[in-house]
Amino acid sequence: MKTELQKFQDQLFSTKTELDDSKKQLESSKKSITELESQLSSCRKESEATKRQLQEAQDEIGSTGLEFHLCKTQLHSSTKMIRQLEEQLSACKRESQEAAGELRKVQDRLSTADGELQSTKIQLDSFQRHMHKFKDHMFSIDSKVKHTNEKLEQLLLSMLWSKLNHQHQQQLSTDGSEASPSKIPIAHEDQHNPMSDSASCTMIEEGICGGLSIDQMELERTTGN
Repeated sequence: MKTELQKFQDQLFSTKTELDDSKKQLESSKKSITELESQLSSCRKESEATKRQLQEAQDEIGSTGLEFHLCKTQLHSSTKMIRQLEEQLSACKRESQEAAGELRKVQDRLSTADGELQSTKIQLDSFQRHMHKFKDHMFSIDSKVKHTNEKLEQLLLSMLWSKLNHQHQQQLSTDGSEASPSKIPIAHEDQHNPMSDSASCTMIEEGICGGLSIDQMELERTTGN
């Protein structure tokens, strides 16, 4: 009996020891479970945060993709616009070169026209000076012609009266008259000579025509000079 009791006690002790060990393991397991639960909760939180970050990253990637597509479209449009602007710039350069050529031609024409204008002004000034001289000369000629005509009229009248007086004297001598020269009718204003009007007018007209011929010759000589 004692042996069995001893065995039983030994088994009981062993069982208690195992139980104590099991309790210790259980406590340790509980602590481990608590730690694992804490770690799991932390992992879950981190996982939720990671999911949120992943979603945000995905949203950002989607937004970035849209922006990239928009930027690509804008880049294509900008490239096309740049090409158009380059073509317009090239056309503007050609037009500018053509305009510069036309401007040079216009400047050359203006320079030529200015030279011609200066030459014309010089010729005009010279012509005006010649015109002033010509007017002065014509005025001098006109004065000389008037003076010559006056002298010519006086000379013609004197020659006319001398001729009429000579004819009258010849007529008186032919008729045997002894009239005095102081009593010649042409010397009196109240007596009329039948030859005086027509003859004097004819001779005066001839003298005036001769004076005009002299004027024309003088004018032609002046114009030729």
